[in-house]
Amino acid sequence: MILYEKSVEKIEAVLQTFIDESGATYVLLADMGGNMLFKAGEGNFDGATLAALSAANYAATMEIA
Repeated sequence: MILYEKSVEKIEAVLQTFIDESGATYVLLADMGGNMLFKAGEGNFDGATLAALSAANYAATMEIA
């Protein structure tokens, strides 16, 4: 995936706005394969692991449904 600097800045701004408006402390943006694309906020989280677990959970749920 190729992202231009302006696009990256916009995505980071959207994530920060989400944190500010929702009261969340941490936001993670990942693709369906479990690859972490962006993260924002405060917290001692392993974003890569969280992204992979979230993708696996979603895939398992879709198989059950």
